[in-house]
Amino acid sequence: DLRLARPIVSSGSRKISLSAEVFNLFNWDNISSFGGRRSDAAGRPLTNYLQTTGAFAARQAQAGIRAEF
Repeated sequence: DLRLARPIVSSGSRKISLSAEVFNLFNWDNISSFGGRRSDAAGRPLTNYLQTTGAFAARQAQAGIRAEF
């Protein structure tokens, strides 16, 4: 995760700043689950055994404005 912030207006105790954040910057696989069952109820092998079945979100970014007074 990366976060950058920069004040753009500063007057006494008041300040306005811009910020930008990036999550999963390098877009790596973030596995959330995998197939943990070897066979179904009838005893037939499942094809997704030990295969990834879910992942968290890919790269995301957001921008914001913050006012302090």
